[in-house]
Amino acid sequence: MSIPNDIISGEDDIRTTGVRAKKIEPNVDVPLNIDQKQSINLVYNIDSLKDTAQIERVAGDCIEIEYPVTDVSEFDYLPLIESQFAGHNAADMDDESIDKSICQLIPYWLDQEGVQLPDDKKDAARVKTLILKQVRGLKSDEKILNYLRDKQYLNQLFGSMANSIDVSASTYSAVRDQYGMDRRSVRNAIRRLRHMLYRNGVRLEQPPTAGYNIGQAIPMGMKLSDQLRSRALINWCDLLLEHLTTGISFGRSGFKYSVREIIAAIANITIEKNTRKKQRLARLEYRDNIITLGQIHNIINKNITKDNFLRSKQELEHIATELHRNLFKFAADELGFFSDSLDIAIDPTVISLEEYMDYEEVPGAMGDVPAEGDGVFKFATGVSFSPMSRFSMGVNLVTDKSELTNIYRRMMLVLEEFTNIGWILADREFDHPEAIELARTKAVDTWIIRLRKHHNLIDKKEYRKLKENGKATLSFGNLGFNAFWTDISNSDFSWVFQSEEQDDELILMSGQPLNETNISQLNKIYPKRWSAESHIRQLKNEFLPEIPGEYAFDYLFFLNIASIFYNIHKIIGQSVSPTYGLPLQPTYYETLWGIVNSTFQCRCCGE
Repeated sequence: MSIPNDIISGEDDIRTTGVRAKKIEPNVDVPLNIDQKQSINLVYNIDSLKDTAQIERVAGDCIEIEYPVTDVSEFDYLPLIESQFAGHNAADMDDESIDKSICQLIPYWLDQEGVQLPDDKKDAARVKTLILKQVRGLKSDEKILNYLRDKQYLNQLFGSMANSIDVSASTYSAVRDQYGMDRRSVRNAIRRLRHMLYRNGVRLEQPPTAGYNIGQAIPMGMKLSDQLRSRALINWCDLLLEHLTTGISFGRSGFKYSVREIIAAIANITIEKNTRKKQRLARLEYRDNIITLGQIHNIINKNITKDNFLRSKQELEHIATELHRNLFKFAADELGFFSDSLDIAIDPTVISLEEYMDYEEVPGAMGDVPAEGDGVFKFATGVSFSPMSRFSMGVNLVTDKSELTNIYRRMMLVLEEFTNIGWILADREFDHPEAIELARTKAVDTWIIRLRKHHNLIDKKEYRKLKENGKATLSFGNLGFNAFWTDISNSDFSWVFQSEEQDDELILMSGQPLNETNISQLNKIYPKRWSAESHIRQLKNEFLPEIPGEYAFDYLFFLNIASIFYNIHKIIGQSVSPTYGLPLQPTYYETLWGIVNSTFQCRCCGE
């Protein structure tokens, strides 16, 4: 990515351009030079140059605003974009062109609000004068009359009615009351006209709306106003949820709750994990609907799961894959997140499910339960990462350890629909031939797997050679691989690699060339694998609701929905909102809030 040439560094911020914005004006013919279609590069105040990646990502590659806006309240969320168009278009304009344009635009904008000028030509001229006064920002009727008396082009503005505007203040008061100048529709028409002039470079006595100042740079994250952040977050979540749920079914049709409502209800329950408050938050009583954890449990077990454990697991994982695929496709096609190869860190996590699970009803599952402890299931998780983009690959339930490698193979197949695989980083659960072969197949030579101490992949003779030289080519049957060794007993970063066994050495397998690589080079890359650990903690702590009981399928379902929340959070935090071009950088809580309110807000407002 190239840095724009127009970066300006200040004492407290860096100003640079980001995404493009395009405005489409109504096709009206006025003396002012107004481009019907105009595009500019939006200007941002960023905290550091790394933020340039975020402000160049927007759905559809461009912010597009078509006028007239549906409702004038939309102007409350456009001050930054319109102020930049105003700054771009600002030029010296003569009063005659401005006033002629205003008078020609008055009927158009009144019509947009369903209002017309009076039939009486004298009253129509006087209403135009009152509107011209408000558009110009003049304080009194006397000031607009004095202003017009000095203009030689007065007759061209009002024609044969030019003389009818120079009347007493009482006449204007009567016209004002009779026409209803204080009607919302008239005020809205004036507001629309003022905004049109403002964004096209006409400097008015007062900005069209509070907070409108010409040429404002867009700030990052929390520096945006709460009003802008809230509206943009709701719009962003609405678009993402629309794409997320396309073609998704929870085995239900014609039911009271949609897939999106169920997902949003889970977000709502997750926002506040306090048990007492959770019941209140879960009620979502917008149309007397109540979506609770108990109902979601019934949906999972009555509509999604099948008549045996394996089929149920497959159906849940299929739904999870499709949800993740929908988000990956949007991130790839609309935002360009996967233009570079994607690195992958993989890791299984262990969750106890010792209650509510009759293992006799799980044919062939958990054959090594005693070795792990009764009721312990593994969940395979993975996180993909590259500069400024980080995604969860989803969650699968592992009932047979021998299937762990195949699970990651299936996850990577989904990612390969959208990007190339870069580095693959894995811990000691994957130091076996099947995992090494998977890494070679997917990443060729850009992979690192940590090897357990004195693992059976290494015989004693090879281990001595490895320890003596710091690296060696090892063999396991027909499989050969490069290994790298170092002592970490006194290392500053030994805590990163030490487990409960307090390892004093580090052995890494890799596809990197033996003669051109040393373990210090691999040590700079391998710690990124711990992003998977952080990802799992975030899923559990920030995006996973408290689940009553320890049902395997509930955990599988909720962990994948938490994974979706995580991905939505990452997409929003690493791009700009597609409606207003704002870099929101929300907190976990705000992302969940946006998911809830984008789904249920219309009901709450009674719309």
